[in-house]
Order: sequence, then C-alpha cells, then structure tokens
Amino acid sequence: MRTSKQLDRLIQDDYRFNGYSLEGRDGVWLFCREGYICPSMDCGTIHEDTVAEVLSMAKTVIAA
Repeated sequence: MRTSKQLDRLIQDDYRFNGYSLEGRDGVWLFCREGYICPSMDCGTIHEDTVAEVLSMAKTVIAA
C-alpha cells in the first residue's frame, strides 16, 4: 500500500479529513469527514492527479 507523509500529516493534524487513497492509476483521493465538502467538487471527496494538487484543494474544504 502506497502512502504519503504529507497526507498522513494532514489527516493527523486536520479534523476535516479522515483518509486518502493512492491506490490504482486514477490519481490521489482525499476523503472529508461527514459534514465537510470541497466546494469546487461539490462533494466530500477530493480527486486530483498529484498530492500537491490535493493539498491545494484541501485548503478550500468547508463545513457543509
């Protein structure tokens, strides 16, 4: 299983997130806790091609 130190730190330090996935060929997934959404994605999941892009989008997550 692949991991990311940056995403591990984010999950540990930011209550808005509860997991991520680097598995497969379809990029990086970051999962928000219930009650939080990423406005540009209009859901509680962020999906981008790179960890850097996911971390950038994570800054926009708000309470639903």
